[in-house]
Amino acid sequence: MKIPLHYSLKVARQVVGKIDLPRNIAKHCTVDSWSNCREQGLCIKVNIGNKIEDWKSICIAQQRNSDDILIIVGNGRHFDIQTNQPNDEIWKGRTHFRYDEITKAVKFIENSIMEMATKKEEIT
Repeated sequence: MKIPLHYSLKVARQVVGKIDLPRNIAKHCTVDSWSNCREQGLCIKVNIGNKIEDWKSICIAQQRNSDDILIIVGNGRHFDIQTNQPNDEIWKGRTHFRYDEITKAVKFIENSIMEMATKKEEIT
């Protein structure tokens, strides 16, 4: 018998597993775990630039009070460097998608990363 994943992680894996980016942008991304007590998920870190403002974190989980997909987006200053927790400003601006809107959530994340990447003049 396989050890089951926490459901919130399954939701995050479904979303992250469908993200498709150009190679020159994807190589600047990493995926870390993320936990907010009752919510567990994954956090995509995008590092395009040398300043903390040039970094973006996109955290994905199942909303603890519903089946919704929860997405939190911010730059490096919006997340605690040790705990990976978002500050109150970013938490209040979180985005939700219905549990069956995985494709919409994926497009939202892809667009967010591409928007950031296109603001940079040169991505190698």
